Amino acid sequence: MRRLLLTVLLGVTCTYIMAFTVHRIIAPPIEREVIKPASEIILPEIEIEVPEIEIEIRNHDKFLDDIGFRESSNNYKAVNQFGYLGKYQFGRKTLNAIGFGDISNYEFLSDPTLQELAMVELLQRNKKTLRKEIQKYQGKLINGIYITE
Repeated sequence: MRRLLLTVLLGVTCTYIMAFTVHRIIAPPIEREVIKPASEIILPEIEIEVPEIEIEIRNHDKFLDDIGFRESSNNYKAVNQFGYLGKYQFGRKTLNAIGFGDISNYEFLSDPTLQELAMVELLQRNKKTLRKEIQKYQGKLINGIYITE
């Protein structure tokens, strides 16, 4: 019992000494380089020469063929898991919006000429919608890409 009492007393004393004894270590201050925010950094102006670029204008049929291949491997009867139809993978809402709402999905898939007409109509509407953007960017070089219609 005496040993237990001595052990408890020694433990309490050590805890008291450790808890209330303060050892202060004073470290020298750390010198840091002041970093400016990116908004305050002034970059020197550079001049970029844009070379004259000749553009090979591809055939419209090649353009349509490339889109059709990307969408459906040029398969006029293709229907994907989301219900998009034909060579160009038209959605029902798009077909309705461009004036093909009275044509059933079956009729649309069965008629390649109808699909080509729908694509021409969609391209014409998109061009009309984007005409201001086309005028704004056409002929400019943006991030190394020459912008054409």
